[in-house]
Amino acid sequence: MFRVLAQENIVGDPHAQRSSYIAASYIKYLESAGARVVPIRINRTDEEYEKIFNSINRLLLPGGGVDLQTSQFSRLSKIFCDLAIKTV
Repeated sequence: MFRVLAQENIVGDPHAQRSSYIAASYIKYLESAGARVVPIRINRTDEEYEKIFNSINRLLLPGGGVDLQTSQFSRLSKIFCDLAIKTV
């Protein structure tokens, strides 16, 4: 199972259908290699993210146009990196 971290949509984006997304190209690439892809959604609790972290063996942090200081993507990336460092 391959977990992929979602990114929040830009506020005011007329094409956005939900609060977050994962680019289809990432999903298609991973599935073409035989991976089962499961999203990690934004706006969950830290406890939920720790539970997710303890149940995964692969994580993709996709690139994109997010603010590295204030975005949920940045906050969640830090949570997962800190948890990874703690387990070493």
